Amino acid sequence: MSADAGKWVDWTNRAREITGSSLNLAPVFFGEVAHKERDGEVYWWAMLNGQIKGGFPSLAQAKARVDWEIWNSVRLIVPGYKNLLSRRADWINGSS
Repeated sequence: MSADAGKWVDWTNRAREITGSSLNLAPVFFGEVAHKERDGEVYWWAMLNGQIKGGFPSLAQAKARVDWEIWNSVRLIVPGYKNLLSRRADWINGSS
């Protein structure tokens, strides 16, 4: 894991305007937010692991949606992860 893991890394164009951003929590989560324009309307497209999470009126809202999706996924696996860790001694000893 790099020092940037879990941090949003913004992309800019030549005018130094933010056009998108990405978040990496390898190997499990990859979030991406991109600036889109359709029929004169501007919005921010949010994606997590290739799944579209919707369009939002601001960059902050799009990032917040991706952050929430990651948090919610992790929150749901905590009980199972604790059970998995309870068997850790078996991994170390090679037991079954």
